[in-house]
Amino acid sequence: MKGRIDFKLKQTIKLFTGSQKADLFLDGSTLEGENAYRYFNKRHPFFKIIKNKTHGVALLKLPLLVEDYLALIRGKNSASYYCRVAEKRSYTFAQINPNQYIDDIYIINTSAPTRQGKPMSNSYMEKIPGYPSDKLNQYYGVFKEGQLVAYVWMKCIGQVWIISRLLGHAEYLSDGIMYLLLVKTICKLISDGDKEIIMYDTFLGNSRGITLFKKRIGFTPYKIRWILKNQRKNND
Repeated sequence: MKGRIDFKLKQTIKLFTGSQKADLFLDGSTLEGENAYRYFNKRHPFFKIIKNKTHGVALLKLPLLVEDYLALIRGKNSASYYCRVAEKRSYTFAQINPNQYIDDIYIINTSAPTRQGKPMSNSYMEKIPGYPSDKLNQYYGVFKEGQLVAYVWMKCIGQVWIISRLLGHAEYLSDGIMYLLLVKTICKLISDGDKEIIMYDTFLGNSRGITLFKKRIGFTPYKIRWILKNQRKNND
């Protein structure tokens, strides 16, 4: 326990003092953009002196070429290595319509009562009848013999792709499915070429394992100033 606390304390100090800085734009012409701006800039629930999603924000600036990204994540015990492990074990990747996999998503969400030592929230433990699926809400999944075993929900807000939900079936996590899922998703977004940045929440409060996972995928911590563009004149 003391080791985990010491790691989080050192990590927090480092994130407050050593993060790179960037300005990012959110689309104020949409309700989604307005809500994200308010959520990112409200007070942090634990660190009251800062805003919610401004310090230690996990960002990946996408290179122009898939080959450049793959070169970034190569090496011993790398994201690329675990991605190959999953492929050798016959897992496959595809873009999905989540409304065709409602039951599989529910099975994934309820495959473990806790994640990273914390109980799953009620929003995961209840079956969702339908998901928004359009150019601003894209979904990707990993399959094992036709069954969806991991999924990611990507939301496009302004100039950023935001990882809204990312979860894998607890039984298959040791097979590298989450590396396969995110690496392939990132390669797809690079190929599409319409956005330059992916956000994966923050590093604040992350366990050693989640911190390592994010860094292997290519995410680095930033201090962000969120800017709302094209703000609506009213809230009708």
